[in-house]
Amino acid sequence: MKYTFFRHLSVPAMAICAMSLCLSACSDDDDPVVEEEDDVESLLTTELADSIWSAYSSLYTFTDATEVTPTDTAADYYEDYADNWLEGDDTRDVTITFSDDTATVEFASSKNTKFISIDQDGAHLVIYNDSVLDGEAAGRGRMNFILKGSTSDGSVRFYSNKKFMITLDGVSLTNSRGAAINVQKSLEKKRVFVNIAEGTENYLTDATNYTDTVAGEDDKGCLFSEGKLVLMGDGQLTVTGNYNHAIAADDRMHIHSGVRLNVVCNAKDGIHINDELVMSGGLVQVYAPKDAVQCDSLSDGLVLRGGRLLTCAKRAITATPFVYSAGSFCAIGASSDVPTSGLATWSYTKQEDGYYILESAE
Repeated sequence: MKYTFFRHLSVPAMAICAMSLCLSACSDDDDPVVEEEDDVESLLTTELADSIWSAYSSLYTFTDATEVTPTDTAADYYEDYADNWLEGDDTRDVTITFSDDTATVEFASSKNTKFISIDQDGAHLVIYNDSVLDGEAAGRGRMNFILKGSTSDGSVRFYSNKKFMITLDGVSLTNSRGAAINVQKSLEKKRVFVNIAEGTENYLTDATNYTDTVAGEDDKGCLFSEGKLVLMGDGQLTVTGNYNHAIAADDRMHIHSGVRLNVVCNAKDGIHINDELVMSGGLVQVYAPKDAVQCDSLSDGLVLRGGRLLTCAKRAITATPFVYSAGSFCAIGASSDVPTSGLATWSYTKQEDGYYILESAE
């Protein structure tokens, strides 16, 4: 199948169009039931999403949210802003360049080698990001792992006991054995900042069957983090999930303005988060056969503070609660369970093909 979600990215007028929500939290093994009479076969094509969204592209324009980094430490999501992460301290870069079946590693400073150790098998890397190594403290430097180049058989698995950054700088990373990027052993669920470099296109793709796993560890998706996952930057990222979910996190996921995220899942959920998904900006498009967005927590669901969320799935959004304060959302789904409370300017209708749409009157 040819995926064309970003066909309209050169035109800031992305569609506001269609949405249906299933607002019940559930686990992977306890997905909400969709009635058999719901004809979802017609939903499971990106061509349908494109045709509906493009019909609205001439009517609506997309202006991304303007974010201001909070300075009050008590502000919501204060630590989800990279500018508040050890402000003023040096960023220590480690550049990893993929080329076919191998990768080269370059340390910007020899000091980094004291606190970073790497196991490498061709283009598959296991990185240990330690605050203390060989008895010496790493200090307050910010580790930034820059991924570049292309490989059809590579991956990066991180073990970290402190927060760090991954910068995607024009990387195409496909793993034939498992996940493309997997962040493990993050004590106290530390954050990983994924910075999508300005003006770059980046691609992450996982295997259809995970054969390279570690006992006792989760491999829930193409891009997975045990801790908080924060997406930032002004570039484009396409994540394709072929085995489980496309993007998964065991804690909160926060998407900032500037991000252009295309999620295509061919297995389960597009974005599957244990806690809440926060959008403070950005343009996010999700296609999946099950849930486009699922948040498992019964107290933390989808928080839309800005940006635009477009989804096409059997269940467009499965999250409780759904907190809307700004931005726009539109989706295609088979469920008629659409929230209307607080959305006086929105309406939904059932189409002949069996899907539901929720339209914005903005």
